[in-house]
Amino acid sequence: DSKRYRTGNMDMRFRGMGIAGPIATGIATNAYGGNPITNYNMETATSGWTGATRDATQAHGGTYSYQITGSSVDGYQYLTWSASFQGKKVKFWCWVYLTTTNHDGRIGINDGVDSTYSSSLSTAGVWTLLTVEKTLSASATRLRLLLDNVSGGNAVYFDDAGVTSLD
Repeated sequence: DSKRYRTGNMDMRFRGMGIAGPIATGIATNAYGGNPITNYNMETATSGWTGATRDATQAHGGTYSYQITGSSVDGYQYLTWSASFQGKKVKFWCWVYLTTTNHDGRIGINDGVDSTYSSSLSTAGVWTLLTVEKTLSASATRLRLLLDNVSGGNAVYFDDAGVTSLD
């Protein structure tokens, strides 16, 4: 029954999984449930992310998250780039955890021209989902996802990230 198991251009026949229809999407997917981020769940120590440390002190899902202590280094990951992404709108989300209230964390998207950031999280002791949307510049040269400990000092933890094209 095509009406019962479809929403928009998504096939919803399988519980917990939406399958994109025949319209081409702006960001290629991979084997991780359609999420193009390498090590999106932060469970692998040396895969995908740069500038952050895998840590088991806090975890939103699984056993590990990525920790950033200090404001001079952001965590980041480059996604596979295609010039066809220029001018496309991208949404990035990630769960963030602060250890104390005297600092804040945020996430961002950099396209090689400039960066756009989510609002800063300042509530400590609870995992909070942050999201950011950015329309990539017509002269964009990359798609880099950012994990940011804005104030430095105490640890900020990041876990279970995702990204999608909104165009």
